[in-house]
Amino acid sequence: MMIFLHFTLWFAFLGLAVAIEPKEDKTERLTLDITDQNRFQLCLVKTKEYNDLESIFYIPRKGNLNKLIEGGVTIFESDSAKLSEVMIVMENNEARLALIQCAFETSHKYYEKVADQWHPIDHGTFEDKRANIRSRMTTLSRFQLNLESKRDCSQFVVKRLDCGDHILYTYTPKCGHHATSVIFGKTQIWTSNDGKRCAEVLAYCKDGVLRAAQLFIADLKTEEILYFEIKGELSVPISDSRLSLIVMEMQSETKRIQYILDIANVDRTNFEVATCTLGGVTYTVYEPKSKYLEAIVDGNKRIWQIQNSRERCYSILTHGRDEQILVSLNILDENLGTVDSRYYHKDGDVWKPTDASVFYTELEDLKDPNSSYSLGIRSSYLTITPKMCIIALLMVVF
Repeated sequence: MMIFLHFTLWFAFLGLAVAIEPKEDKTERLTLDITDQNRFQLCLVKTKEYNDLESIFYIPRKGNLNKLIEGGVTIFESDSAKLSEVMIVMENNEARLALIQCAFETSHKYYEKVADQWHPIDHGTFEDKRANIRSRMTTLSRFQLNLESKRDCSQFVVKRLDCGDHILYTYTPKCGHHATSVIFGKTQIWTSNDGKRCAEVLAYCKDGVLRAAQLFIADLKTEEILYFEIKGELSVPISDSRLSLIVMEMQSETKRIQYILDIANVDRTNFEVATCTLGGVTYTVYEPKSKYLEAIVDGNKRIWQIQNSRERCYSILTHGRDEQILVSLNILDENLGTVDSRYYHKDGDVWKPTDASVFYTELEDLKDPNSSYSLGIRSSYLTITPKMCIIALLMVVF
């Protein structure tokens, strides 16, 4: 009994010793080298520019990053603290300053590079050094962006978006070319008097005339959006709501380019056309390249005509064999967003509307009696492009 008690106490003591033995931290400690391509695997990397002052942000993908280096030079290292965010301030593509945020710490750590070595500094010194870099960069580059000149494309990335009723241009600066002044020909839109720079421009144009501009202005600490309306050679500051009204005005000014579809003599420059023959019946799909179709005719005989400004006929399908033709089309109500399928057949020499049941009965009568194909193809297929309509027809038949 005593021997059993002895072994029981011995095993209990051994278990307690194992339990209180400190566990080794086997978490892999990682090092971020801001000059190594591996940094993109360790961190989410973002670049932001303010007044030609480039700052690169590193946000670790894992929570065990505890050392920051540049090449072989250590910037920051800790056995316990883990990096949660790093900002590197650049000057002429070279790292000059570093701001480090560690997890679970409210204060930041600041570093400056002097003679290829990194040294800790306080917050005030960091801001002074950053202001000095900005001052040097500002002295080197004061750039005027002329929205009317194509030459400015060498300093800005310019993109053109056709919005249908107007053209939207975006100007995004290349490194070192943030604008201190924005003009359109002789019209002065904005100029900087306090060291701020224009980081991006949206230009709203119609018929080659600048109607409004949206500017993103920034410095090291603040960002703001400015809106301007262009009236002749004057630039007037406006609100964002007024900009929305200007866009709406450009939309209402757009003249509807209306076409007439003559199924007897189709002008293919105005319509996309696709054709296939199934069961002896030839299907031809027409899709207007313009948004608006005014009327559909067969020579000098009218089939359909627009009734009000809300209607939009966006696809037409003719079904024909020999001299017999049926027409189906889809009409969109732009206010309600509803689609109405309409059907037409020829009564003598006159085109008349008919209902779906009569239409599909007549369509079935058109087919080759020796064909096994079913021609009851519903016009819902007209909601897609002509080529897709033909594919849909083939899928239904086969």
